[in-house]
Amino acid sequence: MNANSFKSDIEMVEILGCVEDITLSSCVYRPAIISILIGLAVMYVADFTFSWTTTSGSFYNADWGDLLLTLGLSLLSFGTLGFSTKPHIARPKSEGEET
Repeated sequence: MNANSFKSDIEMVEILGCVEDITLSSCVYRPAIISILIGLAVMYVADFTFSWTTTSGSFYNADWGDLLLTLGLSLLSFGTLGFSTKPHIARPKSEGEET
């Protein structure tokens, strides 16, 4: 494992720790934030798996590490797409308005 890979792994763990407080509050984008955080965690495990298998010489294509990379990127994509929806805020109805 090279130094850049280790540095990026540490940065992902720091991001997970810093953004954890956001998920505890109730907000419209909570599912998107949770999806991104889970995606980062899965990418962390996938990166470690890739580094471990290439270092030990046991890497081959279509391994379960590749499945983890695909799953992590999918979760990150779904989380990013979750921010593209505008929240709908219902306005209070007045007495003369029909439903």
